[in-house]
Amino acid sequence: MENLHQPETTHFRSKLSGLLIGFLFLLALLSYGVWRAEVASERTYAYLAPTAELMECEKRAFFVKIIGPRVLSRVEVALKENKSGQTYVQPFPEIDSGPLQTDQYLWFSPSSPWDEDYTVTVTSRESHSSQRLIVRSTHHQIQFATQVAVEDEASPALSCRDKLLPPSYALALKETRSCDEPMNLAEDVTSTLDVYSYQHPDGSVTVRRVRTLPSPSELDQQSDERHLTDYQKELLRPVVNGYKGSRLRILYSGGPNTRAYAEEWRQLFSESWKTSVPSFVPVGDERIIDVQITVGNKRQELEAKTLINAFQSAGIKHRKFFSIDPAAGNDIVLWVGPRSPKDASPDQCSSPELKPAPGKPHNCDLIVQSSAVCPFVPE
Repeated sequence: MENLHQPETTHFRSKLSGLLIGFLFLLALLSYGVWRAEVASERTYAYLAPTAELMECEKRAFFVKIIGPRVLSRVEVALKENKSGQTYVQPFPEIDSGPLQTDQYLWFSPSSPWDEDYTVTVTSRESHSSQRLIVRSTHHQIQFATQVAVEDEASPALSCRDKLLPPSYALALKETRSCDEPMNLAEDVTSTLDVYSYQHPDGSVTVRRVRTLPSPSELDQQSDERHLTDYQKELLRPVVNGYKGSRLRILYSGGPNTRAYAEEWRQLFSESWKTSVPSFVPVGDERIIDVQITVGNKRQELEAKTLINAFQSAGIKHRKFFSIDPAAGNDIVLWVGPRSPKDASPDQCSSPELKPAPGKPHNCDLIVQSSAVCPFVPE
Protein backbone atom coordinates (compact mmCIF):
# COMPACT_ATOMS: atom_id res chain seq x y z
CA MET A 1 0.00 0.00 0.00
CA GLU A 2 2.84 2.36 0.77
CA ASN A 3 4.20 1.94 -2.75
CA LEU A 4 0.81 2.92 -4.18
CA HIS A 5 0.89 6.37 -2.41
CA GLN A 6 4.55 7.15 -3.26
CA PRO A 7 3.89 8.92 -6.62
CA GLU A 8 1.23 11.15 -5.02
CA THR A 9 3.61 12.14 -2.24
CA THR A 10 6.35 12.97 -4.75
CA HIS A 11 3.95 15.04 -6.82
CA PHE A 12 2.78 16.93 -3.73
CA ARG A 13 6.35 17.72 -2.70
CA SER A 14 7.19 18.94 -6.21
CA LYS A 15 4.13 21.13 -6.23
CA LEU A 16 4.97 22.50 -2.78
CA SER A 17 8.53 23.23 -3.89
CA GLY A 18 7.23 25.05 -6.93
CA LEU A 19 4.90 27.14 -4.80
CA LEU A 20 7.73 27.89 -2.41
CA ILE A 21 10.02 28.96 -5.25
CA GLY A 22 7.27 31.11 -6.73
CA PHE A 23 6.63 32.70 -3.34
CA LEU A 24 10.32 33.38 -2.85
CA PHE A 25 10.49 34.88 -6.34
CA LEU A 26 7.52 37.15 -5.63
CA LEU A 27 9.07 38.12 -2.31
CA ALA A 28 12.34 38.94 -4.03
CA LEU A 29 10.50 40.91 -6.68
CA LEU A 30 8.59 42.82 -4.01
CA SER A 31 11.80 43.49 -2.11
CA TYR A 32 13.44 44.72 -5.30
CA GLY A 33 10.47 46.99 -5.94
CA VAL A 34 10.67 48.38 -2.43
CA TRP A 35 14.43 48.88 -2.85
CA ARG A 36 13.91 50.65 -6.16
CA ALA A 37 11.27 52.87 -4.57
CA GLU A 38 13.66 53.71 -1.74
CA VAL A 39 16.43 54.47 -4.23
CA ALA A 40 14.06 56.61 -6.28
CA SER A 41 12.93 58.50 -3.19
CA GLU A 42 16.57 59.15 -2.24
CA ARG A 43 17.69 59.93 -5.81
CA THR A 44 18.65 63.58 -6.20
CA TYR A 45 19.59 65.29 -9.43
CA ALA A 46 19.72 68.78 -10.90
CA TYR A 47 18.76 70.32 -14.24
CA LEU A 48 18.47 73.77 -15.81
CA ALA A 49 15.31 75.83 -16.32
CA PRO A 50 15.76 78.99 -18.45
CA THR A 51 13.92 82.27 -18.19
CA ALA A 52 11.08 82.73 -20.66
CA GLU A 53 12.48 86.20 -21.39
CA LEU A 54 15.63 87.18 -23.28
CA MET A 55 17.48 89.58 -21.03
CA GLU A 56 18.59 92.80 -22.67
CA CYS A 57 17.71 91.19 -26.01
CA GLU A 58 20.84 89.03 -25.99
CA LYS A 59 21.21 86.65 -23.05
CA ARG A 60 19.18 84.14 -21.10
CA ALA A 61 19.47 83.14 -17.45
CA PHE A 62 19.45 79.40 -16.70
CA PHE A 63 18.46 78.55 -13.13
CA VAL A 64 19.54 75.35 -11.41
CA LYS A 65 16.59 73.28 -10.17
CA ILE A 66 16.99 70.22 -7.94
CA ILE A 67 14.79 67.14 -7.55
CA GLY A 68 15.23 64.93 -4.49
CA PRO A 69 15.93 65.24 -0.75
CA ARG A 70 19.72 65.41 -0.72
CA VAL A 71 22.13 68.34 -0.92
CA LEU A 72 24.48 68.19 -3.90
CA SER A 73 28.05 69.30 -3.31
CA ARG A 74 30.92 70.26 -5.61
CA VAL A 75 28.51 70.82 -8.47
CA GLU A 76 29.70 71.64 -11.98
CA VAL A 77 27.19 72.64 -14.66
CA ALA A 78 28.22 72.51 -18.32
CA LEU A 79 25.84 74.14 -20.82
CA LYS A 80 26.53 73.43 -24.48
CA GLU A 81 24.69 75.11 -27.34
CA ASN A 82 24.34 72.38 -29.94
CA LYS A 83 24.05 74.73 -32.93
CA SER A 84 27.29 76.62 -32.36
CA GLY A 85 29.17 74.14 -30.17
CA GLN A 86 29.85 76.89 -27.65
CA THR A 87 30.10 75.57 -24.08
CA TYR A 88 29.94 77.42 -20.79
CA VAL A 89 30.93 75.78 -17.48
CA GLN A 90 30.09 77.11 -14.04
CA PRO A 91 30.80 75.56 -10.63
CA PHE A 92 28.62 75.80 -7.52
CA PRO A 93 29.95 74.82 -4.06
CA GLU A 94 26.63 73.18 -3.19
CA ILE A 95 22.98 73.14 -4.24
CA ASP A 96 20.31 72.79 -1.56
CA SER A 97 17.29 70.57 -2.07
CA GLY A 98 14.96 73.31 -0.82
CA PRO A 99 13.15 76.00 -2.84
CA LEU A 100 14.71 77.51 -5.97
CA GLN A 101 17.76 79.61 -5.09
CA THR A 102 17.62 82.89 -7.00
CA ASP A 103 21.40 83.24 -6.91
CA GLN A 104 22.11 79.86 -8.51
CA TYR A 105 22.00 80.53 -12.22
CA LEU A 106 24.29 81.08 -15.18
CA TRP A 107 24.17 83.44 -18.16
CA PHE A 108 24.35 82.35 -21.79
CA SER A 109 23.95 84.33 -25.03
CA PRO A 110 22.40 82.06 -27.69
CA SER A 111 23.58 82.25 -31.28
CA SER A 112 19.98 81.89 -32.54
CA PRO A 113 17.68 83.39 -29.89
CA TRP A 114 14.17 81.92 -29.62
CA ASP A 115 15.25 78.81 -31.54
CA GLU A 116 17.68 77.21 -29.10
CA ASP A 117 19.00 73.69 -28.60
CA TYR A 118 21.16 72.75 -25.60
CA THR A 119 22.85 69.82 -23.91
CA VAL A 120 23.41 70.16 -20.18
CA THR A 121 25.65 68.07 -17.95
CA VAL A 122 25.42 68.39 -14.17
CA THR A 123 28.13 66.62 -12.18
CA SER A 124 28.37 66.51 -8.40
CA ARG A 125 29.97 64.32 -5.77
CA GLU A 126 26.61 62.61 -5.22
CA SER A 127 25.17 62.23 -8.74
CA HIS A 128 25.54 62.79 -12.45
CA SER A 129 22.78 63.85 -14.84
CA SER A 130 22.50 64.89 -18.47
CA GLN A 131 19.78 67.00 -20.03
CA ARG A 132 18.66 67.86 -23.54
CA LEU A 133 16.71 71.11 -23.79
CA ILE A 134 14.80 72.91 -26.56
CA VAL A 135 13.74 76.56 -26.13
CA ARG A 136 11.49 77.95 -28.87
CA SER A 137 9.05 80.80 -29.39
CA THR A 138 6.00 79.44 -31.23
CA HIS A 139 2.90 81.54 -31.92
CA HIS A 140 4.48 84.17 -29.65
CA GLN A 141 4.57 81.76 -26.71
CA ILE A 142 7.57 80.17 -25.07
CA GLN A 143 7.70 76.41 -25.67
CA PHE A 144 10.03 73.88 -24.07
CA ALA A 145 10.98 70.26 -24.49
CA THR A 146 13.42 68.52 -22.20
CA GLN A 147 14.58 65.12 -21.03
CA VAL A 148 16.85 64.45 -18.06
CA ALA A 149 18.74 61.18 -17.61
CA VAL A 150 20.32 60.26 -14.28
CA GLU A 151 23.45 58.12 -14.07
CA ASP A 152 23.09 55.16 -16.45
CA GLU A 153 19.34 54.63 -16.12
CA ALA A 154 17.63 53.68 -19.36
CA SER A 155 14.45 55.71 -18.80
CA PRO A 156 14.49 59.51 -18.38
CA ALA A 157 14.06 60.74 -14.83
CA LEU A 158 12.25 63.78 -16.22
CA SER A 159 10.55 64.27 -19.57
CA CYS A 160 8.18 66.97 -20.83
CA ARG A 161 7.15 68.72 -24.03
CA ASP A 162 4.88 71.68 -24.73
CA LYS A 163 2.14 71.02 -27.25
CA LEU A 164 2.80 73.96 -29.59
CA LEU A 165 6.37 72.89 -30.29
CA PRO A 166 6.63 71.94 -33.99
CA PRO A 167 7.03 68.20 -34.72
CA SER A 168 10.33 68.94 -36.48
CA TYR A 169 11.79 68.98 -32.97
CA ALA A 170 12.01 65.28 -32.19
CA LEU A 171 12.95 65.58 -28.52
CA ALA A 172 10.30 63.91 -26.30
CA LEU A 173 8.02 63.79 -29.34
CA LYS A 174 5.54 61.31 -27.80
CA GLU A 175 5.57 62.92 -24.38
CA THR A 176 2.15 64.16 -23.16
CA ARG A 177 3.33 65.96 -20.03
CA SER A 178 3.72 69.72 -20.51
CA CYS A 179 6.74 71.63 -19.24
CA ASP A 180 4.68 74.11 -17.23
CA GLU A 181 5.73 72.65 -13.89
CA PRO A 182 9.31 71.42 -14.60
CA MET A 183 10.33 74.73 -16.25
CA ASN A 184 8.37 76.94 -13.88
CA LEU A 185 10.27 79.74 -12.17
CA ALA A 186 9.02 82.09 -9.49
CA GLU A 187 7.04 85.02 -10.90
CA ASP A 188 9.45 87.56 -9.44
CA VAL A 189 12.63 85.77 -10.50
CA THR A 190 13.40 88.32 -13.24
CA SER A 191 13.36 91.08 -10.64
CA THR A 192 16.38 89.47 -8.98
CA LEU A 193 18.45 89.82 -12.15
CA ASP A 194 20.48 92.97 -12.66
CA VAL A 195 19.21 93.85 -16.14
CA TYR A 196 17.77 97.00 -17.69
CA SER A 197 15.26 95.32 -20.00
CA TYR A 198 14.06 92.00 -21.37
CA GLN A 199 12.34 90.76 -24.51
CA HIS A 200 9.21 88.61 -24.31
CA PRO A 201 8.43 85.61 -26.58
CA ASP A 202 6.04 87.81 -28.58
CA GLY A 203 8.86 90.24 -29.42
CA SER A 204 7.76 93.04 -27.08
CA VAL A 205 10.31 94.58 -24.71
CA THR A 206 9.87 95.58 -21.08
CA VAL A 207 12.15 98.35 -19.81
CA ARG A 208 12.79 97.94 -16.09
CA ARG A 209 14.83 101.08 -15.58
CA VAL A 210 16.41 103.83 -17.63
CA ARG A 211 20.16 103.98 -17.82
CA THR A 212 22.26 107.11 -17.77
CA LEU A 213 25.99 107.59 -18.01
CA PRO A 214 28.15 109.55 -15.57
CA SER A 215 28.54 113.25 -16.35
CA PRO A 216 31.02 114.27 -19.09
CA SER A 217 33.38 115.72 -16.44
CA GLU A 218 33.39 112.40 -14.53
CA LEU A 219 34.07 110.45 -17.71
CA ASP A 220 36.82 112.89 -18.66
CA GLN A 221 38.60 112.23 -15.37
CA GLN A 222 38.61 108.51 -16.26
CA SER A 223 40.15 109.29 -19.67
CA ASP A 224 43.49 110.58 -18.38
CA GLU A 225 45.51 107.63 -19.70
CA ARG A 226 43.95 107.54 -23.18
CA HIS A 227 46.42 108.33 -25.95
CA LEU A 228 47.11 107.37 -29.54
CA THR A 229 49.99 104.93 -29.25
CA ASP A 230 52.80 104.70 -31.79
CA TYR A 231 51.45 101.32 -32.86
CA GLN A 232 47.98 102.76 -33.47
CA LYS A 233 49.45 105.63 -35.46
CA GLU A 234 51.37 103.16 -37.64
CA LEU A 235 48.14 101.37 -38.45
CA LEU A 236 46.12 104.54 -39.04
CA ARG A 237 48.63 106.64 -40.98
CA PRO A 238 48.49 104.73 -44.32
CA VAL A 239 44.68 104.94 -44.32
CA VAL A 240 44.72 108.65 -43.51
CA ASN A 241 47.34 109.35 -46.20
CA GLY A 242 45.22 107.44 -48.69
CA TYR A 243 42.74 110.33 -48.67
CA LYS A 244 45.30 113.15 -48.76
CA GLY A 245 43.79 116.61 -49.01
CA SER A 246 40.46 115.75 -47.36
CA ARG A 247 38.93 118.19 -44.89
CA LEU A 248 38.52 117.23 -41.24
CA ARG A 249 36.61 119.08 -38.55
CA ILE A 250 37.32 117.92 -34.97
CA LEU A 251 34.76 118.45 -32.22
CA TYR A 252 35.28 117.32 -28.63
CA SER A 253 33.42 117.28 -25.31
CA GLY A 254 34.37 116.58 -21.71
CA GLY A 255 37.41 118.33 -20.30
CA PRO A 256 41.18 118.74 -20.62
CA ASN A 257 41.93 115.03 -20.96
CA THR A 258 39.58 114.62 -23.91
CA ARG A 259 40.84 117.91 -25.39
CA ALA A 260 44.40 116.54 -25.30
CA TYR A 261 43.25 113.30 -26.95
CA ALA A 262 41.51 115.29 -29.69
CA GLU A 263 44.74 117.22 -30.27
CA GLU A 264 46.58 113.92 -30.84
CA TRP A 265 44.05 113.12 -33.56
CA ARG A 266 44.60 116.57 -35.10
CA GLN A 267 48.33 116.02 -35.24
CA LEU A 268 47.90 112.67 -37.00
CA PHE A 269 45.41 113.89 -39.61
CA SER A 270 47.15 117.23 -40.22
CA GLU A 271 50.10 115.36 -41.78
CA SER A 272 48.06 115.01 -44.98
CA TRP A 273 44.60 116.52 -44.38
CA LYS A 274 43.24 120.04 -44.01
CA THR A 275 42.42 119.78 -40.32
CA SER A 276 40.75 122.25 -37.95
CA VAL A 277 41.84 122.97 -34.41
CA PRO A 278 39.64 120.92 -32.02
CA SER A 279 36.65 122.95 -30.87
CA PHE A 280 33.93 122.25 -28.33
CA VAL A 281 30.78 120.48 -29.52
CA PRO A 282 27.53 122.40 -30.15
CA VAL A 283 25.16 122.78 -27.22
CA GLY A 284 23.16 119.54 -27.00
CA ASP A 285 26.03 117.24 -27.97
CA GLU A 286 27.99 117.50 -24.73
CA ARG A 287 27.35 113.85 -23.80
CA ILE A 288 29.07 112.24 -26.79
CA ILE A 289 31.43 109.38 -25.92
CA ASP A 290 34.45 107.81 -27.61
CA VAL A 291 35.24 108.45 -31.29
CA GLN A 292 32.57 108.93 -33.95
CA ILE A 293 32.39 110.04 -37.57
CA THR A 294 29.86 112.17 -39.46
CA VAL A 295 29.96 112.95 -43.18
CA GLY A 296 28.02 115.49 -45.18
CA ASN A 297 26.91 113.32 -48.10
CA LYS A 298 26.90 109.78 -49.47
CA ARG A 299 29.88 110.46 -51.74
CA GLN A 300 32.04 110.27 -48.62
CA GLU A 301 30.64 106.88 -47.60
CA LEU A 302 33.65 104.82 -48.75
CA GLU A 303 36.07 107.17 -47.01
CA ALA A 304 34.09 106.99 -43.77
CA LYS A 305 33.86 103.18 -43.88
CA THR A 306 37.60 102.91 -44.52
CA LEU A 307 38.37 105.09 -41.50
CA ILE A 308 35.99 103.13 -39.26
CA ASN A 309 37.60 99.84 -40.32
CA ALA A 310 40.99 101.34 -39.49
CA PHE A 311 39.71 102.38 -36.05
CA GLN A 312 38.60 98.80 -35.50
CA SER A 313 41.97 97.37 -36.52
CA ALA A 314 43.82 99.82 -34.28
CA GLY A 315 41.68 99.02 -31.23
CA ILE A 316 40.06 102.47 -31.03
CA LYS A 317 36.78 102.45 -29.13
CA HIS A 318 34.41 103.99 -31.65
CA ARG A 319 30.93 104.07 -33.12
CA LYS A 320 30.61 101.23 -35.62
CA PHE A 321 28.52 103.22 -38.10
CA PHE A 322 28.98 106.74 -39.43
CA SER A 323 26.16 109.28 -39.64
CA ILE A 324 25.22 111.66 -42.46
CA ASP A 325 24.49 115.29 -41.63
CA PRO A 326 24.17 117.79 -44.53
CA ALA A 327 25.39 120.52 -42.16
CA ALA A 328 28.88 118.96 -42.45
CA GLY A 329 29.07 120.02 -46.10
CA ASN A 330 32.18 118.49 -47.68
CA ASP A 331 33.91 118.01 -44.34
CA ILE A 332 34.36 114.82 -42.40
CA VAL A 333 33.58 115.45 -38.75
CA LEU A 334 35.54 113.57 -36.10
CA TRP A 335 33.71 113.62 -32.77
CA VAL A 336 35.95 112.92 -29.77
CA GLY A 337 34.22 112.34 -26.44
CA PRO A 338 35.38 111.00 -23.07
CA ARG A 339 36.10 107.30 -22.83
CA SER A 340 32.90 105.38 -22.09
CA PRO A 341 32.57 102.75 -19.33
CA LYS A 342 33.41 99.16 -20.26
CA ASP A 343 29.74 98.17 -20.45
CA ALA A 344 28.71 101.09 -22.66
CA SER A 345 29.24 101.92 -26.31
CA PRO A 346 28.47 104.93 -28.57
CA ASP A 347 26.33 102.52 -30.62
CA GLN A 348 23.87 102.63 -27.71
CA CYS A 349 23.41 106.39 -28.22
CA SER A 350 21.80 108.45 -30.94
CA SER A 351 24.11 110.12 -33.44
CA PRO A 352 25.37 113.62 -32.63
CA GLU A 353 24.06 116.54 -34.71
CA LEU A 354 25.88 119.64 -35.87
CA LYS A 355 22.75 121.77 -35.37
CA PRO A 356 20.82 120.13 -32.52
CA ALA A 357 17.34 121.46 -31.78
CA PRO A 358 17.19 123.41 -28.49
CA GLY A 359 15.58 121.53 -25.61
CA LYS A 360 15.58 118.20 -27.43
CA PRO A 361 17.43 115.27 -25.78
CA HIS A 362 20.51 114.41 -27.78
CA ASN A 363 23.09 111.71 -28.06
CA CYS A 364 23.79 109.96 -24.75
CA ASP A 365 21.33 111.79 -22.48
CA LEU A 366 19.72 108.35 -22.24
CA ILE A 367 21.20 105.18 -23.68
CA VAL A 368 19.50 102.01 -24.80
CA GLN A 369 19.51 99.17 -22.29
CA SER A 370 21.51 96.76 -24.41
CA SER A 371 24.27 96.87 -26.97
CA ALA A 372 22.42 94.15 -28.88
CA VAL A 373 19.63 94.61 -31.40
CA CYS A 374 16.50 92.76 -30.28
CA PRO A 375 16.26 89.61 -32.41
CA PHE A 376 13.37 88.70 -34.69
CA VAL A 377 10.95 86.34 -32.95
CA PRO A 378 9.74 83.46 -35.19
CA GLU A 379 6.04 82.82 -35.67
